[in-house]
Amino acid sequence: MKMNQNKIISTANAMRKQTHTCVLTVSLLVSNHIDTIAKCMESIKPLLEQVSSELIVVDTVGEDNSDGSLAVAKKYADKVVHFDWCDDFSAARNAGLECANGEWYLYLDDDEWFDDAAPLINFFKDEDKRNRYNSLYYIQRNYASADGQKYEDVNVCRCSRMFINSAFHSRVHESLQPLYHPSITIDAFVHHYGYLNERRGEKLKRNEPLLQRELEENSYDFHAWDQYVAGKAVDAVQGAKAAERALQNWLQCKEAKTKHEYICHGARYLEFLIGAYVERSAWEYAEAAYQKYIGQVCLNQYDHCVLGIRMADAYSHLDNEAARVQALKEYLVNYAWLQKHEQEYIEQFSVYFQSIVSEDNECYCLKTLLTLQQKAQDWPGILQDFKAIQWKQNADFIDQYLPKAVNAAFRADDSSALEEICRDLKDADGHFPLTFGISGNLLKKKQDIDATAVTDFFAKMHSEDPYILLQKALAAENTDAFSSALNQLHQRKVTCQMPCEELLPLLLRNSIDPTPFIETLNYEKWLAVIHTVSEQISLNPQSIPEFIDQVEAVFPDSQKKQILLISLQHNYICEESVPFNNIMKQLPQYVENVVQYSRSYYAQALFSDVPSLMLPSETRFGLYLQKAFYEKNAGNADGYFANLRAALNAYPAMGMLIKRLLDTFKQEQKQADEASLQMQQMAKVIKLQIRKLIQNGMAEQAAPLVQQLAQLLPNDKEVDQLQEMCKK
Repeated sequence: MKMNQNKIISTANAMRKQTHTCVLTVSLLVSNHIDTIAKCMESIKPLLEQVSSELIVVDTVGEDNSDGSLAVAKKYADKVVHFDWCDDFSAARNAGLECANGEWYLYLDDDEWFDDAAPLINFFKDEDKRNRYNSLYYIQRNYASADGQKYEDVNVCRCSRMFINSAFHSRVHESLQPLYHPSITIDAFVHHYGYLNERRGEKLKRNEPLLQRELEENSYDFHAWDQYVAGKAVDAVQGAKAAERALQNWLQCKEAKTKHEYICHGARYLEFLIGAYVERSAWEYAEAAYQKYIGQVCLNQYDHCVLGIRMADAYSHLDNEAARVQALKEYLVNYAWLQKHEQEYIEQFSVYFQSIVSEDNECYCLKTLLTLQQKAQDWPGILQDFKAIQWKQNADFIDQYLPKAVNAAFRADDSSALEEICRDLKDADGHFPLTFGISGNLLKKKQDIDATAVTDFFAKMHSEDPYILLQKALAAENTDAFSSALNQLHQRKVTCQMPCEELLPLLLRNSIDPTPFIETLNYEKWLAVIHTVSEQISLNPQSIPEFIDQVEAVFPDSQKKQILLISLQHNYICEESVPFNNIMKQLPQYVENVVQYSRSYYAQALFSDVPSLMLPSETRFGLYLQKAFYEKNAGNADGYFANLRAALNAYPAMGMLIKRLLDTFKQEQKQADEASLQMQQMAKVIKLQIRKLIQNGMAEQAAPLVQQLAQLLPNDKEVDQLQEMCKK
């Protein structure tokens, strides 16, 4: 039910008190809380000093019975009112209210204190702002542990503009009435240790007889019923009985469904009743109560949230999945509405169900719905859920749920729904969150999805987001529209950084210099691009050499080019599936790139015969490998092996490559030895033939054979003897 806001404001204005001597009256009930009274007084001292105000202290124990708290309070008070305690908190509050002269009224207890009064000070010093509101909410932090680690924050309205008929009502859990809107919630909170376990029990015992007396005097005091039912809620059985009594009493009230201040209570008692049944795991009773009373109470959006999550819990145990889904959707739709209507949220707020109507439960409902709908592959249903919620500029929320929205939209082939979901997530430049593009890239990697279909899906979207513009360019490749799409990327200053790393391969395979699209990227961002691109290209190792050729062909010489080549070549030479002959085509250039790049960064003194340990391991690896190749070409096997060992020690990650180099060298040596043996055997046969020719007087015919043998065996003494014999 939506209230007539203008009527409320005009009515409140007409009933304001006409005489005020200050802006704010602060009133405090003082009992015996010597452990907190000084903290309380000191916390409001800046407020009293900086805002035109007065402090009224209401003494509820008397000087003779005081533990010293009254004496402390008197040092700060402008007025002290003595009140004879009569088990009526409203009466004590009204005793202080009668002396108040402030335009606004703030009331406290002596066992609570403000953490920082600055938000209150700022509000009351801003005349234009405070004149726009009639009531003010702040947070009461109720601690459940003495060390302050466990607590619950509750929005409380303990501050209101003063009106002619302002007065406190109810013996216990008193409230200042009337309470007019509009209201404002400020970022201030009080520490309150009054509800620690043992104190909570004492207060409940104290309050129950007071509430019962109040209800005996007025059975239609629904504020008292609220307190009574809430107090009984600690016991699920007693809580259910109290809630049903309150609900039946509300239904008997003729004005329950027509009088504004009564309307909300019926739903509240139903919420308590169903909550008690859920607490007892009495799922059938929860459903029966819901069906019995739901048509007899008036529900606002806040109530729909409370009942939605209660019944979702019940339906999950009753195996009624359809009803459970509907209840979860009920929560999401109404919570989103409350987030869009801040003033109505304040008006409908209930301290009893604050932990239920919360962002945490919104996430729970959304997560549960997604699980159910993904199982059923209900992609349109998921999109409806995402369109219903109020998307937040919250990185954690976006990172968790936007990928699911992107996945559902693609599988439902509904790009317009995705545009609607992302509409409120754009930044000032019209860009979607980074997670949006990352989600698209992850879709392309799924085995059951065609990457081209993902590109075409995003290309249909109407947006100037960089990722969308890139997908349009990818879709336009090899068409007449490609040039225009590329120009748009350039005009919008789209770079190759995440999530647009696909831009780099696109440019290279179309023989386009990528420099304009990467020149603004710093070292860290460029490394991130290289990592992603290299990882993607390396999924098909056989394609790396072609990609390297593309880089060499269009990328001007630069350090950025060298880093890219090093990364690609590194991945290639470390790939076990690549034939070693192919690796050897890239290995020398890889070593050269590593060494050259490092020499441009580090002092030359570090590049000695024994590379300095201050150099990166990959650089030292490259230097040792250069030496190894030199020794091998010089025929120095020992030097070759020594430098390979040094390279491995410098960069153990290259162990597999070193092993392949060693294995290949050993194979080459074995083949060389076998060839040498064959040569020796063949030479022996030829030598015998030459000797026979010479012995038979055919030295002239033997001479060419000796000459050929001398070329094959240049240091063979026996060949030298044969040459001499041919000359004689």
